[in-house]
Amino acid sequence: MSFHASHSHVWFGNIVTLGMFVLVLNGVAVPAGMSQETLSDSCEKHAKETFPKFRVGYLRSSTYAGAAVTEMNISVSPKDIRPDQLISLVCNVHAKHTHADVLGIWIFDNAKSAKRFRLTGQGISGSGFVVRASYSYIRKENLRQLIWTPDPNNPSKSIKIRLGSPSPK
Repeated sequence: MSFHASHSHVWFGNIVTLGMFVLVLNGVAVPAGMSQETLSDSCEKHAKETFPKFRVGYLRSSTYAGAAVTEMNISVSPKDIRPDQLISLVCNVHAKHTHADVLGIWIFDNAKSAKRFRLTGQGISGSGFVVRASYSYIRKENLRQLIWTPDPNNPSKSIKIRLGSPSPK
């Protein structure tokens, strides 16, 4: 099974272009023509921190090529779009979805966007969405990372935060 990633999305399938972002192999997010700063952190470090209030706008679980896949869109207050808050949030949400072999969480600072956004095999359904962060967990690829977009007007300055190895199933 192969996985592909874009600026802030993880999905299966062939290489696809989504706007200015190119999907690439092995869960490595590489925006077209842009570099991305990479940092390291851990879920364990943020496990006891209070995470921000959030709303689930969309939740879907399915099976793809034998893997349990969960995708989720959530919204938080714009004041909570900070790395420490986001790491605490995704790690706590992930703890409730440990069954998933693949977990994708897209984070918005707008509840309407979180409700309407869909990543499809053909690209993004709808328009006007600003994904402020995304969490990618792929058990088989040993991947757990958050991609944070501090400035919604400049997604080319997104920061990848590796969160260590996934926990065993």
